[in-house]
Amino acid sequence: MDGTHTPIKRSGQAVGYHDRNACHTTNMPSISDTNGVLLAASQPEDGNRHDLFNIEKHIQEMVDMLKDADIPVDGLFLNADAGFD
Repeated sequence: MDGTHTPIKRSGQAVGYHDRNACHTTNMPSISDTNGVLLAASQPEDGNRHDLFNIEKHIQEMVDMLKDADIPVDGLFLNADAGFD
C-alpha cells in the first residue's frame, strides 16, 4: 500500500498546494501486489493532505475494487510505506 503525490501542471478537481513538493499536487492511495503491479487505487484527494486523510474510506474503496475484480481479500495483509506511520 502506498500513496503518491503527483504534481499538477494545470487545474483540476482534487488539487492542493503541497509545501514539501513546493507545487500543487494530487494524492492517491493505492494497493499493489508483491511485484509492484497496481491492483486498486482510490479516488484522488487534494495534495495538501497527508496519506492518511480519509484512509478508512479509501481502503474500503480499494477493497471493493479488489472484490469486484474477483481478487480474494480474506486474510489480506497490507504492508504500508513509512508515510502511513
